[in-house]
Amino acid sequence: MAFGLGISSNVELPLLPCAAPGGDLDIRMGGVPPSFARLVDDSPEPWAPEAPAADERIGSYRRLRDSGALAIDFPDGVTFVIAADGTSIWARWPLRHSLAYASDYILAPILGLALRLRGVLALHGSAVRIGDGAVALVGPSGAGKSTLSAALVDRGHALFGDDVVAIQFLHRGVRVLPGVPVIRLWPDSQDASLRARELPALPERWDKSRLSALGVMADSCPLMALVLLDAREAGEPLLMSDVSPAQALATLSRESFGARIVDRRMRAEEFRSLQLLIDQVPVWRLRAPDDLARLPELCALIERGADSMRGADLT
Repeated sequence: MAFGLGISSNVELPLLPCAAPGGDLDIRMGGVPPSFARLVDDSPEPWAPEAPAADERIGSYRRLRDSGALAIDFPDGVTFVIAADGTSIWARWPLRHSLAYASDYILAPILGLALRLRGVLALHGSAVRIGDGAVALVGPSGAGKSTLSAALVDRGHALFGDDVVAIQFLHRGVRVLPGVPVIRLWPDSQDASLRARELPALPERWDKSRLSALGVMADSCPLMALVLLDAREAGEPLLMSDVSPAQALATLSRESFGARIVDRRMRAEEFRSLQLLIDQVPVWRLRAPDDLARLPELCALIERGADSMRGADLT
């Protein structure tokens, strides 16, 4: 289970627990159906040509003609196809890569995209439970989400997932769905946030990062606050402040997994969901220096913010 979904696969997937066939989300590794393969090869136009190309983990997105499925092509030759309703995922890759290599894309961005196609608001971030509620850390790559989450977990808080934060709207409030129990860290972040705890390496080209297979919560949790992380800069003062609704909406829309795949109808739904989220959950902005030695201060600042929410109605 991940994000409230039973996930099945035709192979054992590294890092992702899968059930028997017939789950809510079926993953097929090693090829795509012939009808989709033809569409993948014959649909050269990217869905989002303006997508930044500098990040090798951001693929180009294409809607496949007739089927409405989403194809994601990564620069290394790995291709994923997600059914239009987000219920099935297929993957193929060049012979020079392994199953473990291709599977690493599933945690993010593929699961985040599949959730969005299923109508679930999915944000690029991490979530940690502090006391009675979860705090979601949202921000661009390199802002320190995983590093800060790992440091909070090391202080005794519970991981709700890294890379993808799935939001659930219920009549009793906003909740976070439990994700995949993995945090991926660069070596310097590992050393700073996990007190020199030894972690196994990720496969192949990800060998500069480390895997933390930490325990994850089994049930959804009330979302207590959203913390927007700015890109870290040298000499930046440590500061956490409130965010205006307009600023929160602009930032969260950029960090949604639906930002580059939605049509006009889906975009309207996306903005309604984000507005509902902002209306119900406090949003703070955290500006932090690019100094891993100050991680304890960052954790303490977030813990104090969480403490200030105690007594609030989170249900």
